[in-house]
Order: sequence, then structure tokens, then C-alpha cells
Amino acid sequence: MIQPAGAAFGPLSGGISNVKLTETDIKAIRKAAGAQYVGGLIARNANIGFKDETENVNVFFHDTDRETLDALEGANLFNVEKGRDFRHGDTRKVIVGWKVAHDVFDRELQTGDTLFVFGEPMEIIGIQEKTGAPPYDGGIRMPLTGADAFVDFTGEYTLILAISHPQADVEEVAQNIKKKLRSSRDVDEGEEDFSVQTAKQLIDTVFA
Repeated sequence: MIQPAGAAFGPLSGGISNVKLTETDIKAIRKAAGAQYVGGLIARNANIGFKDETENVNVFFHDTDRETLDALEGANLFNVEKGRDFRHGDTRKVIVGWKVAHDVFDRELQTGDTLFVFGEPMEIIGIQEKTGAPPYDGGIRMPLTGADAFVDFTGEYTLILAISHPQADVEEVAQNIKKKLRSSRDVDEGEEDFSVQTAKQLIDTVFA
């Protein structure tokens, strides 16, 4: 997970940072040795409604092509436990995090239920596995296609997800990414305006 500095925990903090992540950063990360997939995600905060209840949660928008879905599964933060993942071309569909499904509303959410997001009805097609990372267990996912109907997307990402090659050492790949970003963003070591965390580091932070 690559985020603006100061957003090491809580992806939505990246949205209020003066540091922005763009396609230029994605291109730089793709040149890092050991990086197999690199893609951007947008995170926003929104009210969601179920029946007569309303709660505030994280909403993650991402592409729904096969490569992106495989990468998200590889991150072990967005695995679907019940129902299905997105299919390319899905619209008005949502996948909900474990906490949203089980703890947020008076009744547990099920696949097929209708959830109101940004005031619009969306069908729940999947429920994620519990990860132990609150931003993801307490969030929902939506396709990036059509996101401009709900959020103002100007080419700036809240976070960037990078997946390493299966044979590569994840910690080494993370260091390679830092080097490429320091060069691309013209910052010295120790003065980075970004953070790079592995999925393990993210979850370990929660239980530290």
C-alpha cells in the first residue's frame, strides 16, 4: 500500500493530505524490480443506508478488470467470503466489509440486500472475509466505472496498491518501490512525502 506521508493508517487521511498520488507515481512504481501489478484506488467517506438506518463508512472505488481483481485478492484485504467479486462491467453493485456486514446495522447484511450509497440503491453481491484491519473491514467497495457520478475524480488516487511477483521477497520489493518513488518525486531518503506498507505491516500496526 503506497499512501501520502501521514496516511500510514487510515486510507481516508490520504484524501486530506497536500501530497497527491497520480498516474506518474503508478508509472514509477511499475518500474520497481519485483512489482507485478500496480493500480490506484480512490477512497471516500460516505453515508450508507439500510432500511431506516444510516451509518458512515469508507468507500473504495477500483477497476474491475481481471488483473485488478486478482491483485486485490493477492493483497488479502479484499477477499470475498460470501457471494461473488465484481465482474467487469458491473454497476450499482457493492461488496461490503466484514464489520459492515455483521456489526454496523441492527440486522446482518446478506447478499441480495439493497444498500443505499450516496443516496442511490445498490445491490450487495459479496461480503468480505475478516482481515483485522479496520479501514477495510469497516468499508465497502464499488466499481471505479461510473464513480464520477458520485465523486469528483481528477486523476488523483487515495492509495496505490502494488503486488509483488510470487517469487519476489515482499520486503525487498517495498524497498525497491521506495527507491523508485524517491527518484521520481525528487526527495531524499528520510524526507519521503509518501509511505509504503506491506499488508502484514498494516495488520501488525493494528495489533501493536
